[in-house]
Amino acid sequence: MKNEPLVSVIIPIYNSEKFLGECLDSVLAQTFKDIEIICVNDGSTDKSNEILREYEKRDPRVKIVKQKNKGTSTARKNGVAASRSKYVCFVDSDDTVDRTYVEKMYNAIIEHNVKVALCGLRMSTDKPKARIHDNSKIVENDAKFFFEHYRMAETRILAQTTPCKLFSRNLFDAVDYSVVKTNILEDNFIIPQLLVAAGEKLAVIDETLYNYRVGHDSTMSKALTGRIDVCGEKMAYTDLFDMAMKFVARTYGVNFDVNYINRLRAQEFYCIASGVNDLNEYARDLERANKEKDEIITAILSSKSYRIGQFISAPCRFLRGKR
Repeated sequence: MKNEPLVSVIIPIYNSEKFLGECLDSVLAQTFKDIEIICVNDGSTDKSNEILREYEKRDPRVKIVKQKNKGTSTARKNGVAASRSKYVCFVDSDDTVDRTYVEKMYNAIIEHNVKVALCGLRMSTDKPKARIHDNSKIVENDAKFFFEHYRMAETRILAQTTPCKLFSRNLFDAVDYSVVKTNILEDNFIIPQLLVAAGEKLAVIDETLYNYRVGHDSTMSKALTGRIDVCGEKMAYTDLFDMAMKFVARTYGVNFDVNYINRLRAQEFYCIASGVNDLNEYARDLERANKEKDEIITAILSSKSYRIGQFISAPCRFLRGKR
């Protein structure tokens, strides 16, 4: 009888046809082979399910779980429920991971006898070799660590995100998912519970092993407009952010420092505004490129050489039935 896999890689998927193949290829290429890949299709309406079926036929480690569209948090929860391994990690369906993503985090957990390992994250525009530390190391697992790494600094670590981490699966037994009221900032309500349950120490890997693709969800725009649905009511992003930070403080058993949270809030909005500005620049570049392409096509179609070519080839096209 085959042993259960050591690690489950859980991928929540919603309308990800554009990048899903690249994501799955990076996971299948892991140097750590003793894995299962649980793909949770969150009610996709594009060709994502067709792509998943192709990969399921190609590799028996790929498993498909279907659900109605309920959001990323529920997809991850159902992925964990379907997993059979001792450890779980997560990859978003438009991102990719380095070949040693699972291996290095698993080795760090075993080496340091901890329940959670973290690695660095690089944005899609980052240089490929951003280092964190000289070696994997143990860090104190407390509120200070969480807040200091809430936004990426030189370490490239994001404490509050679900990807970039390997968890002991049994940590999820203590998670209260009912505190998640929206798909925005949902990690801030789940990750603190997992980290607190993990004990006093965490392992940090010395490399950035996760590749985050910027600009392919609507969180930034929703955050700026403030149109966030929370249990049927509209809530401003600032209020939701404060709610999340208060939950983090309660989970760690520390006081809610208003001044410190205000600094985090300012940093958060600076990053959001910068991200939206980058997306706008990208959109403007696309518009300029499309305009240039249209001008070239118009010039070709109106050129004398094109008209002559059309005239000469007309009989052949007629005979082929393509006039």
